[in-house]
Amino acid sequence: MDFSEGSPVKKLTLTDGAIYAGETSAQFQPTEPMVFKNPTEE
Repeated sequence: MDFSEGSPVKKLTLTDGAIYAGETSAQFQPTEPMVFKNPTEE
């Protein structure tokens, strides 16, 4: 896991019957970052 600034965003998919146990950092896949919405804007 690389938490340094500029490192790629990754996710661990937990759907479609995927089961993980133990050290799972190698199973993380690249993904787009989440976009947070400002609650005061419409």
